[in-house]
Amino acid sequence: MLKKMVQFQLVFFVVFCLSIFFAHSDGHAAFADCEIASVYMIGPTPVQDNNVAVFLINQTSTSVGTWAPNTSRMFYLYEPLTNQGLAVLLTAYSMNKNVQVRVESADAAAGSLISYIYLKK
Repeated sequence: MLKKMVQFQLVFFVVFCLSIFFAHSDGHAAFADCEIASVYMIGPTPVQDNNVAVFLINQTSTSVGTWAPNTSRMFYLYEPLTNQGLAVLLTAYSMNKNVQVRVESADAAAGSLISYIYLKK
């Protein structure tokens, strides 16, 4: 009887571990990419973490999540990206270039973090 109980517990444990290992999670895919965005405004935020607020205009022909074409939204720079991201944004703004950004929200909600920025040609 004890042997059967141990076998059942072992099988149950293996099935449980495999279900966790192969479980599908969308937690890692909660982002939205905007291929073409123009910089509208850049400035510091009034909070204490010295973050940067960025106003971007979606220049694509389709919506990015809930971000409609030709509308502006405010985002924040991801903190490790602040200095380099600010340099890219200021360069894009001064040269009237577009940027490609990844917003860490699947619906590109206002106030989301920007995790990467590329200057477009």
